[in-house]
Amino acid sequence: MSLKDVYTIDETRNRILESALLLFEKQGLPDTQMMDVAKEANISRGSLYRYYRSKLDLALGVLDFAQSKNAELFYDMTKKLLEEDLCGLERLFKFFVYISRMDDNGQRDFVAQFDYFYSRLNVPKDFAHLVEPHLNSRWKQVLNSIIQEGKQDGSIDDTLDNHMLYVTIINSIFALSQRIIMRRDLLLELEDGDAVNVVELHAKLLFRGMAGKNVSKEFLEYIRS
Repeated sequence: MSLKDVYTIDETRNRILESALLLFEKQGLPDTQMMDVAKEANISRGSLYRYYRSKLDLALGVLDFAQSKNAELFYDMTKKLLEEDLCGLERLFKFFVYISRMDDNGQRDFVAQFDYFYSRLNVPKDFAHLVEPHLNSRWKQVLNSIIQEGKQDGSIDDTLDNHMLYVTIINSIFALSQRIIMRRDLLLELEDGDAVNVVELHAKLLFRGMAGKNVSKEFLEYIRS
């Protein structure tokens, strides 16, 4: 295969993924059909199926694509965060709030739709194994390193299981933010600007429960306020 052929394949794949992400955001994942994506990408449906065998296969490709668009942004954020002079609990809190508020080029919106759509189907038994390689492993590495740091410096309760902490934190980030995304204006109990305050209050409540014995007085007062 020539370099020109490789470039053409990559160019077509990117056009498919851009088109799919655009349609998933505009029409929703449930209402977007493979023929819609083919039309938007200006290719035949047969050509689309040569790249992606099913809607799930395409959705997983879009998940990778959306995350890759944010890789540099995420790297810069974590680099700055890890350089700050903070205890583990404060660093983890900042990470939580930042990720919850991050402008992620539509990734959160798509992931919310992805979770909602596939949770309602009879998903394949190996669904978890299909999805796992497409999740952001960098988040897991950063979170686990900060959790371990917090236990070592005494700011995070060392009786809490590391894996359970990671699972609770990462699901808390997405459960709340995705609910706000999916409900949008139908979340009637929120007024303009309230979503940011809800995220911060949610983080305070969560982090009170994991605080260790070695936390600054100022930070404890803040998460209890």
